[in-house]
Amino acid sequence: MTYTRRTMLAGLGLAGLGSAIPSFIRSAAASSMKGSSATTGRCPFRLAVINDEITQDFEKACQIVAGDFGLGWIELRSMWDKNVTALTEKQVEDAKKILNEHKLQVTDIASPLFKTDWPGAPRSPQSETRDQFHAEFDASAQDKLLERCITLAKSFNTDRIRCFDFWRLDDQGPYRAGINAKLQQAAERCAKDNLVLLLENEMSCNTATGEESAALLKAI
Repeated sequence: MTYTRRTMLAGLGLAGLGSAIPSFIRSAAASSMKGSSATTGRCPFRLAVINDEITQDFEKACQIVAGDFGLGWIELRSMWDKNVTALTEKQVEDAKKILNEHKLQVTDIASPLFKTDWPGAPRSPQSETRDQFHAEFDASAQDKLLERCITLAKSFNTDRIRCFDFWRLDDQGPYRAGINAKLQQAAERCAKDNLVLLLENEMSCNTATGEESAALLKAI
């Protein structure tokens, strides 16, 4: 294999970045502990890692998040080759025990809620056929999925559920009001249990940019 000056420098840069990241994360984690950010100067965010970005082995992921990264928060999406919404009750209890062992709290349920095609609209060019973190829920399953997420949020002692707003349409105009109404309905359902519905803006979904996010919040 032939190495050029550019590839050597790139490799050295990545190595340096890799050695700096752990100390940076620990510093940020220390500032994100509970407390009033206005009076303590601490980070106002719950700094966390999505567990399956590390591994499907949930215990190993928690070891790394708490031990190597020094974090106190973790976001749950999939584990043991299952979407978090598909876990059995025993698996939920096993996951809670692991979280307690590593003194980790859950930021939110990183659910696949509304990450599907909007019913009645032309199929989105962004509609995914690949694996969606072990989740396959069509439009007809969304209400049931929301109830499952609410149950999980209570089980994992978090007050937040992540959602999306359907695969991106070339022309949202005829469907935007209906999408907004569905999101508002879901948010109101969460509020009944003192939960917050979080919308992730994503380029492949109908709310992607800051401008679109602002328009959505204004609408609902």
